[in-house]
Amino acid sequence: MKKKIFIFLFILFSALLTTAPIQAQVPLKLDAKSMMSINGTSSLHDWESDVTTLQLSGTGNPKNGKLTSIKFLSLTVPVKSIKSGKSLMDNKTYEALKADKYPDIKFELVSSEFSGSKIKGNGKLTIAGKTNNISVDADYLFTSSSVLTVKGTQKIDMTNFEIAPPTALMGSITTGKEITILYTIIINY
Repeated sequence: MKKKIFIFLFILFSALLTTAPIQAQVPLKLDAKSMMSINGTSSLHDWESDVTTLQLSGTGNPKNGKLTSIKFLSLTVPVKSIKSGKSLMDNKTYEALKADKYPDIKFELVSSEFSGSKIKGNGKLTIAGKTNNISVDADYLFTSSSVLTVKGTQKIDMTNFEIAPPTALMGSITTGKEITILYTIIINY
């Protein structure tokens, strides 16, 4: 009797495997045209820094040339790739972000949903060794077969990551605690 049940379950499992659609995962790769900048304020003037190096890894499920889901995505920004064009400001940024101890800023997507022209996601953002959950709401567009472009802005309060906003000239110039990240992430798959 046990042998018949085992054979029946084996046949049923085999039938399910052959009839269930299998969706292949593909690697996600960052296109070199991707861009990111960081904007903030100070008691002297507004400021902007560009991110000169981005790293992305991930997997997704495509169907008919479009991603239907993202299974895994990790975006890394090496702290010392943040450049303002002013060495004093860059050094203050690296110091505030504890670049020597924590050389990377990392975002890991936990969940995402494509809806209309928006992608909504939740993830974990790690800055200066502190990790917080964040929500992401961005615009997306399939610009061609196997290319996804995601554009958005993300406001971040640095104090939520236990980062003291940088100061200069013995505290006479102070930066605001909130920054805005502007990004265009182009993903090839």
